[in-house]
Formats: sequence, C-alpha cells, structure tokens
Amino acid sequence: PELGLWAGLGAFLGHLFPVWLGFKGGKGVATYLGVLIALAWQVALIFALVWLAMALLFRYSSLAALTAAIVVPIALYVFSTPEIAGLFALMS
Repeated sequence: PELGLWAGLGAFLGHLFPVWLGFKGGKGVATYLGVLIALAWQVALIFALVWLAMALLFRYSSLAALTAAIVVPIALYVFSTPEIAGLFALMS
C-alpha cells in the first residue's frame, strides 16, 4: 500500500506539472480522484459528493475541487486510515 501511495503522488504531480506543457498548466483533480478510488473508495465517494454539491451550489469547478480536497484528509482520518490521510493532505 505504501508504494501505491508514492506512485499515486507521482501520477498526481505528473498531471499537475506536465512535461509537454513546460511544467505548468496541468489538471490534477481527475488523477487525484483516481488515486483516491484505488486507495480508499469510500472516501472517493465522499469527495465526489462534496465536489458535486459545491459545483451545483456555486458553479465553480475549482472551488468545488478545493473544498472536496480539504474534506479528504478528514474523511480518511475518520475511516481510520491516518497513514493515507497524511499523503492526501500533502496532495490537497
């Protein structure tokens, strides 16, 4: 599981800073969600629900993604996966 965390972090950073775009302009929300699905699907469902609610309320995808990303480490801690929570806190 620990190697999966580091691989997920690498994939996330690779999507945030893509080489072909000069290390800027990437999007990492879908990758973040994909890594979360692989490591803790219950928390990924919470992320998706929070994102959807915020997107419907405020019509800003970036605000929805930031809010959902803030909820993830809290939800991971509640679901008793603090070792994963620390890495996702770094990714948020």
